[in-house]
Amino acid sequence: MANWLTILLSGGVAVAFVSGLFKLLDTQVTNRSIENSAKLKAAEALIAQNKDNVSALIAAGRVIIRISIKETVQKCIEKGEVSYDEREDVIQMYEIYRDNLAGNGNLTTIMDLFLNLQTTGYKKGEGQ
Repeated sequence: MANWLTILLSGGVAVAFVSGLFKLLDTQVTNRSIENSAKLKAAEALIAQNKDNVSALIAAGRVIIRISIKETVQKCIEKGEVSYDEREDVIQMYEIYRDNLAGNGNLTTIMDLFLNLQTTGYKKGEGQ
């Protein structure tokens, strides 16, 4: 009977030990989950803030490029001609404005006028 009591008690102690170990591990996992959840929320807030910052930079870039295009095109229309350099720069700015910065069609009319101007001068790097 002493052997049975020893086996039962040692088995009960082992079960209690294993049970306590699982509870300890469960507590650790729960605490880490809470920490990770807090870190995730902070990261999500930072991402949202960065999206707002990027949107503001895109809007500012769109305005700056639009103003630059309008000023250059107006100057060329007044001259009645456009140099190769001006043409290349304005076309490149317009493509970025339209394709990468989601610019609307407000510049389409003046770009049509601009592209119909006589091109004069030389390309960059060519003789003058």
